[in-house]
Amino acid sequence: MDSSLNLVKKISICADDFGMSAEIDWAIFDLIEANRIQAVTCLVKGEHWPYSSKKLLELLRNSKIDLGIHFDISPFLIFSKKKVKEELQRQWVTFCRTMGRAPDFLDGHLYNHQLPYVRDVVLEFADQVKYVRGTGNFWKSALNNNAKEFFIKLCGNGFYKLSRKKMIPINKNLLGIYNFNRPNLNYSKVFTNFLKRPFKDSILVCHPGVSNKKSELWRRREFQFFMGPKFKELIAEYNISLVPFTEIVNYQ
Repeated sequence: MDSSLNLVKKISICADDFGMSAEIDWAIFDLIEANRIQAVTCLVKGEHWPYSSKKLLELLRNSKIDLGIHFDISPFLIFSKKKVKEELQRQWVTFCRTMGRAPDFLDGHLYNHQLPYVRDVVLEFADQVKYVRGTGNFWKSALNNNAKEFFIKLCGNGFYKLSRKKMIPINKNLLGIYNFNRPNLNYSKVFTNFLKRPFKDSILVCHPGVSNKKSELWRRREFQFFMGPKFKELIAEYNISLVPFTEIVNYQ
């Protein structure tokens, strides 16, 4: 019998890229209403943010969901701490004015918040949020990683260590990174492999969408899985408790 079935694992599922497009936002709305996700991270510079943020605000009045800023910055600015800080300040103000409150957490689009210079600025803002989202402790998860995940988590280990040193709440593990361009990929199997990992408390990222564009089919695949019955079956089979990460960090 799989020993991973014996442990109660707390996992927070976070949908990324809200505000990027209507197709992504519609998918996230459906997942919120179906109680399938516990967090949403927002691209306030996204093309559709001005249009979708109002409905998000309405949905969250009746949902217990963590809300974060998915910090996005041009690669031409990442070597200037001053410009990084100015950009994060702009996105912070945009979020707060729209949502009427500060975000629960910070992370970065394409994990850019873990880069040198950028991570220093992000952590300066960390005392205003409940936690920061990173890629976790690389050395404790290296053996479980696929090649893409291995590289991303290796690059993010400095951010994790610095956050812990500064006593900033951060997730110890991040699930959900995989090569979504693989042909004939079965996301149900990918998700099952994440659940088999020996971690009690984790954040699992997803990237849902409903577009029919060939380049976006991986997002539709994820969306259909999370909305379907197999997702609920696996959550029950592996004894998973789905909770916002704000509830997990209180016990770490």
